Amino acid sequence: MKFAARHRDADAAVVYAHVRMGSRNGRPDRNGWIAHRYGTASTARKHDEVEWALTDPGKPISNSKWRSFAWSLPEEVERTFGTEGGWFYKRLLRIRLRGPISITPIQLLE
Repeated sequence: MKFAARHRDADAAVVYAHVRMGSRNGRPDRNGWIAHRYGTASTARKHDEVEWALTDPGKPISNSKWRSFAWSLPEEVERTFGTEGGWFYKRLLRIRLRGPISITPIQLLE
């Protein structure tokens, strides 16, 4: 996923990715949410069994209040759900936005 965003309230603005995951242990596929928040450092934190929260500072765009973001969902699943049970990314199911955020069109890259 690649896009630019302007967070009017960084604590309230979230970009969610709802993903389908497969198991390396033979378990049935499952879905999970990865909540992307703006933060000054890159971190990963488990919220509950179906959601992880990642923070990302993004890259500043010139002298504007906009920042660019590029996320590899396969890498993010490995970094989050993959650490508990060997889950791997299969596909993106949906994107959800919450809070005061302005966003450019999202590019989905293979």
